[in-house]
Amino acid sequence: MDANYEESNRRQSSQRHNLMLKISTVLFAWAAKIFQGASNSCAQWAGAFIFAVALGAMPSALAETDGFYTYSIDNQKAIITKYQGPGGDVVIPSSINGYPVTCIEKKAFSDCSGITSIVIPDNVTGIGAGAFLCCSSLISAVLPDSVTSIGAGAFFWCSRLSSIVIPRSVTSIGDLTFSKCENLTSVVLPGGVTSIGAVAFYKCSRLSSIVIPDSVTSIGNGAFSGCTRLTSVVIPASVTSIGVSPFADCSTLAEIVVESANPSYSSCGGILFDKNQTTLIQYPAGKSGGCQISDSVTSIGARAFSGCSNLTSVVIPASVTSIGDGAFQDCASLTNLAIPDSVTSIGDSAFSDCSRLTSIVIPDSVTSIGDSAFFSCSELASVVIPDNVTSIGARAFFDCSRLTSIVIPSRVTNIGNLAFACCSGLSSIVIPGSVTNIGDEAFSGCSGLSSIVIPGSVTSIGESVFNYCSGLTGVVIPDSVTSIGDRAFSYCFGLTSVVIPTSVTSIGESAFFRCSGLTSVVIPASVTCIGEEVFSGCSGLTSIVIPDSVTSIGERAFSYCSGLTSVVIPDSVTSIGERAFSYCSGLTSVVIPASVTSIGIGPFSGCSKLAEIVVEPTNPAYGSFAGILFDKNQTTLIQYPAGKSGGYQIPFRVTSIGEWAFSDCSGLTSIVIPSSVTSIGEWAFFKCSGLSSVVIPPLVTAIEKRAFSACSGLSSVVIPSGVTSIGEWAFSGCSSLTGMAIPDSVTSIGDAAFFECHSLTGIVLPDNVTSIGDSAFSGCSSLTSLVISASVTSIGGGAFFGCTGLASIVIPANVNYIGVRPFAGCSRLAEIVVESANQSYSSCGGILFDKNQQTLMQYPAGKSGGYQIPDGVTSIEEEAFSGCSSLTSIVIPGSVTSIGDEAFAECSGLTSVVIEDGVTSIGDKAFSGCSSLTSVVIPDSVTSIGDEAFADCSGLTSVVIEDGVTSIGDEAFSGCSSLTSIVIPGSVTSIGDEAFAECENLAGVYFAGPPPEPDGPDIFRNCPCIIHYVSGTVGWGEQYGGRPTAVWNQQEHPQ
Repeated sequence: MDANYEESNRRQSSQRHNLMLKISTVLFAWAAKIFQGASNSCAQWAGAFIFAVALGAMPSALAETDGFYTYSIDNQKAIITKYQGPGGDVVIPSSINGYPVTCIEKKAFSDCSGITSIVIPDNVTGIGAGAFLCCSSLISAVLPDSVTSIGAGAFFWCSRLSSIVIPRSVTSIGDLTFSKCENLTSVVLPGGVTSIGAVAFYKCSRLSSIVIPDSVTSIGNGAFSGCTRLTSVVIPASVTSIGVSPFADCSTLAEIVVESANPSYSSCGGILFDKNQTTLIQYPAGKSGGCQISDSVTSIGARAFSGCSNLTSVVIPASVTSIGDGAFQDCASLTNLAIPDSVTSIGDSAFSDCSRLTSIVIPDSVTSIGDSAFFSCSELASVVIPDNVTSIGARAFFDCSRLTSIVIPSRVTNIGNLAFACCSGLSSIVIPGSVTNIGDEAFSGCSGLSSIVIPGSVTSIGESVFNYCSGLTGVVIPDSVTSIGDRAFSYCFGLTSVVIPTSVTSIGESAFFRCSGLTSVVIPASVTCIGEEVFSGCSGLTSIVIPDSVTSIGERAFSYCSGLTSVVIPDSVTSIGERAFSYCSGLTSVVIPASVTSIGIGPFSGCSKLAEIVVEPTNPAYGSFAGILFDKNQTTLIQYPAGKSGGYQIPFRVTSIGEWAFSDCSGLTSIVIPSSVTSIGEWAFFKCSGLSSVVIPPLVTAIEKRAFSACSGLSSVVIPSGVTSIGEWAFSGCSSLTGMAIPDSVTSIGDAAFFECHSLTGIVLPDNVTSIGDSAFSGCSSLTSLVISASVTSIGGGAFFGCTGLASIVIPANVNYIGVRPFAGCSRLAEIVVESANQSYSSCGGILFDKNQQTLMQYPAGKSGGYQIPDGVTSIEEEAFSGCSSLTSIVIPGSVTSIGDEAFAECSGLTSVVIEDGVTSIGDKAFSGCSSLTSVVIPDSVTSIGDEAFADCSGLTSVVIEDGVTSIGDEAFSGCSSLTSIVIPGSVTSIGDEAFAECENLAGVYFAGPPPEPDGPDIFRNCPCIIHYVSGTVGWGEQYGGRPTAVWNQQEHPQ
């Protein structure tokens, strides 16, 4: 099955759920980053918002409907609970059925992406949490003076909302109320407002000024964080409470002024302090150069300097005793720093992402280094950890890739999880005898580490501690260690030897997974169990001694140990797990002792040289016959040695062929399956490439998953009349199979059942088949005709993808489900016909639509010329036109609101596209690879251009983006090598990473507004452009996206 198809199908089936989940995840991740060490109120508001908004309110038992509105009645007053009407300008009625409308409930208008304006009637007093959540086209909202409360997240992510007047009756701005209103340029806070909630205006990146009235007493955590256009702010005397990092990441904020009469706070040099200037609360991120902190300061608050990307140096006075969580996070220009002896602790994430920090002096007074303290300080080349430090926090030096050596002092007892993970330059480290615990993944990804000495004080090696330490050649585990954690040394490709002491009693799953350089290992007698995949992929392992103490060998424990030529299984072993020795291609024979009472499926599958499996005759559960493994009664054939060649006749007493029983038996040329067999297990004959024909006996009722998959020589199969289902991937990759008679008893054809059966020319689906699975016949390029029986109700996504021989297809009346891109890539398909009696789907001009012809589902790839999509179509489904190389032009009418992902991908002959006003979103890869497309106009109704939307449109010379687009996705225009200039409208607030990468002829990019927020460091990678901006526009510097800037000369290049 095509991986891209699986992904697109998954996205379609869970789109709404994923939107809410994404919002929730983003909020939690952001809150965790910004409010580390803050009070529990952060978790409370985040949790409250997610439960109230993301999960939604329970519907009222008394809910009624009137037109587009669902409402409930409370005390003779109407409460609107849901709007399901059209977009555009919406005026909420003042009454419904005689009841005055007084409240807009939680989520009532959420996700109404077509609404452009809203007028709320004078009766309304309350706007619920998330009431207008994600109304992405909402430009204006009129709130009457009657409104007294605006709930949490009421206008969250209304990305086109440009201005709003909050009535005087409102006393509080709730948490997240206008968060991510990226186009909001103006907001007036009335004199009655007393509190501004947490992240109330988070990432309102167009907001250039704000007046906080003197009625306000509290400003919440991160209230204005990410307001990148704010240049100054005045905090009135009335404010007595300010949360954590209220103005963090306000990249142009140059000063914070506190009125002198304020009893709780003060400012000096534009910096926010408490009243006595003992705590530095917020340093404006728009300041540049160095900073010398006043001697009066005793603590640097959480995230005080966070996001100060122009801060080059800072002097911390001896008066400071604590550095708060995230204090200098994301100070990208800070190169060095001296911490005074007065400081005793370095908070979590204190210096994380200080990407230019090369050295730091930590004084002897410091006793602990917090979690993520120096996370991703990629230029940090040296650090001395003082002797008084007793603990190194989780991720403390994560991804400090230039760090070459480190000495951990003798008082440290704990090394946190991921403490030095991804320190790829680290070549040596000394762990002192004081350390008792090395956290999970502590040194994971330290690829430069060649040796390590684990002290005798350590009793356990945690999970993934040294995984991906590819340079590690040897390790000595001390006698104190009793357990080796899961994946502890996985992917240590350079590891050639390891000594496991007798103290070790357990070795975790995948502990030495893919240690391909390991040649030998001695497992001590103290070990009783060899876990799953412990030595899997140790291809250099030539010998292994399993001690008499071992009772079980786990699943895939020695799989892919291709160098292993022999193994002795001791008579203490009672169980051998699934595929325990699979693909041990050097094994020639194996003896299973009498003690073994449990053997998993395919224990020796893929052992290409294995000629015989011998079971000791006294074994009560298993036996062998002619070197083949059976159960004791020889009713189940468990494993046929892959090293055998020629034909084989299964004994008549066998009733079941086990899973993986004959897998990878490439030397098997013929098989006779007796009539006694009732079941053939999954993967039973997988990759039996020498098998040319097979007759399945009459008592078999199902062809299981991958039973004959990749039998490339199989040209003839006889399926008995009792079979009812053909499982997933059952005959996939049977490239010699030309035809097959499917019996009338079959009711379902599983996903990818005949995937890439390239020689299959024709197939008749019996009358009882009701479902054709996803990608069932995908890649059957020789299939020229197919009759879908009248009984079929379901056709899976990509069911006939790439069937290049098909010229026409008829979808019967009973089909009520068709997945995405069912006939994509069928290059000769000229028409899709839907029977007129079908209640779910229709066709017009040979094109597949839903019944009402509102969704265009599939355009046949064999059609040529231009096409005008009919008015009335509202959406173009994912990959609807994908690969239609003969399509030359397309007109998309204004009725269409969304263009699906990859809708026109790889339409290499497409020269003209007309997108009429009405479309709001252009999906990911929508026009990617349209190499003949020369120009496109994106109308002002469009708000988002998806990732890779026009990627590799190498002929594109002209792109007009009209004012309305707010976001341009990752790689949106990457590889547009003929593009020489482009104008970015003022509405754009974010540009994705590599959006214009590899546009090698792009000389000028012209911005009509302030600089959008870049979503990555390489927007213009390998692009020689100069960035032009309008004179007087706030926020522009000497560079943007790594490219030089200049004032836009509009006489030479008109807007």
